[in-house]
Amino acid sequence: MILTQVTPKTYTEADYAKLVERLEQKVEFADGQFVPAHGSEPLPPEVVDYILSDDFAENELTYPFPMATENHDDIISNLFALLVELARHNRSFKVYSQGTQVYIPLTGKTRIPDVLVVEKSRHQRDELHRVLSPQVVVEVLSKSTQAKDKLDKLEEYQSLPSLQQYVLIWQDQPLAVVHTRLGEDLWQQQILKGLDKLIDLNSLDLRLPLAEVYEGVEFAEAEK
Repeated sequence: MILTQVTPKTYTEADYAKLVERLEQKVEFADGQFVPAHGSEPLPPEVVDYILSDDFAENELTYPFPMATENHDDIISNLFALLVELARHNRSFKVYSQGTQVYIPLTGKTRIPDVLVVEKSRHQRDELHRVLSPQVVVEVLSKSTQAKDKLDKLEEYQSLPSLQQYVLIWQDQPLAVVHTRLGEDLWQQQILKGLDKLIDLNSLDLRLPLAEVYEGVEFAEAEK
């Protein structure tokens, strides 16, 4: 018996723009596939084709999109509040959260970070309103996205000349990893564990206490 490899159906950026316009759920675009922001598996072609069709009605879509946890949402809310306070005092920066797209020229992918900061004077977007020049990107890890966040997105974000720091935050324990640009192809990794630690965002001249990042977040007993 001869086995044949089935080539996955792929889509275009025009399809992505149409899909994003029709869906409330956040979806990234990678390798011609549409991947839910809180998941790791692409949407099935039959689901995508229905969303792009003239028959689409969102209230009739029954596909179970992966959803963020309460801890994830609490951490994002805390981070956004802390960074917006910075923007009030330093008006050279803008802060965006959970919905703003970032385009990666190296791979042609579109990502949706949990939080990103841009410098107003260098802020650039393309015709699809995707950010091209983030200065700081933050991702809160989940079981379904941590491999993508720690590997694929690390390489992709670091390929952006504007990016100065990439921060990974765990939602099930007080732990953060900060990648800081030291030179064109030189990065430093700092691992911070414990609520007494500070995230040093030196590119923004800001330090975030993990105790404030995790304010209101409850960990399982085994993870404290």
